[in-house]
Amino acid sequence: MVQTISGTVTQDGSAAEHAVVAIYDLTDGTIAGTARTDSSGNYSIDVSPDSHNYAPFAWLYEPGTGRWYVEALVANVTDAAANPYGMIDNFERGNLNPYSGSPGSWQLVSGSDAITGNYSLYGTDGDGQIFSYPGDGLGFYPSKGDVFSLIGEITGNLFILYNVEDSDNCYFARPSPYQDDLILGYYSGGNYNTYKTKDVTLSDLATLEYEVEWHDGNGSQSDDTTVLNIYSLDSNLERNGQVTSITGTSSVFIGGDGVGLDIGGYQKDGTIDTFRKLGTVEELGR
Repeated sequence: MVQTISGTVTQDGSAAEHAVVAIYDLTDGTIAGTARTDSSGNYSIDVSPDSHNYAPFAWLYEPGTGRWYVEALVANVTDAAANPYGMIDNFERGNLNPYSGSPGSWQLVSGSDAITGNYSLYGTDGDGQIFSYPGDGLGFYPSKGDVFSLIGEITGNLFILYNVEDSDNCYFARPSPYQDDLILGYYSGGNYNTYKTKDVTLSDLATLEYEVEWHDGNGSQSDDTTVLNIYSLDSNLERNGQVTSITGTSSVFIGGDGVGLDIGGYQKDGTIDTFRKLGTVEELGR
C-alpha cells in the first residue's frame, strides 16, 4: 500500500523554494523517494510499502557559504496506516542550529571520531545542557507513550533529557560508566531529584544503545513510568543483546515538550549519534 508523506520546508522563517527533499526508509536503509519543493516550500512524495518506517530530510543551500546542509523534517503522513517514526537527530546537518542552551560548547566530530555517518555529537563535562523544542528543526519530538533511543560511547554521565520545559524543569534518564549506576530522575524548579537508581557496571566507551520507554498507560507499564533499556551493538550497530535496564515511576508534573542532552560529571566525555524515535509503547508491545 502506498502512503503519501508531505509537508512544508522553511529556512530562516521563510518558505524554502526548490529545496531537495529525500525520504529515507529506516527499515531497509534506502532512499524511498525524492522531490523538490515548490515556490511555497511544499513537497509531497508517495512511498511504499506502508509497513516501513520513513523519515524526511531536506538539503538546503546556505547563502553566502557555497555549501549545502541537511535538515531533518517533521512528516505529515496522510495515510493513517503509516508509521512515520525516525530520526530525531543524526547530526548530519553539520550544525547544532535546532538547539538552545549551550550548543556552542559542544562539538561535531567527523572521520574516525564519528560513530556512524559523517558527524557525531561530542560533549565533555562542563559543556552544559542543550535543548530543542517543537518547531526548532529536529525530525521528531518524543511525547508520553513514545519509545526513543540513541547510540553512545561515553565515559561519564549521559543525561537523556525529555519532557523538557526548560533547564530547570525536565525528566532525565542517566546511565554512567564512571559511577557504575543508572538513575531515573527529574529537575523541578532547578532542584535535582531521583526516583529510581540501580548499580550496574558499564564499560567506558563501549558502543551501546540507550533506549527510553516513556509510558502513558497504553503499554505494559502504568502511566508515568519510564524504562531505560541498554543494548550492546555489533559492528553494524545492530542490537545483539540487552545489557541491563531500570524501571521507575514518577507522577511529578512537568509541562514541557522538548528534548535535550547533557554530559556531566568528573571531567569525562561522550560521543552521541542516531538519536531516534522508534514508535509508541503500544505499537512496540512494551
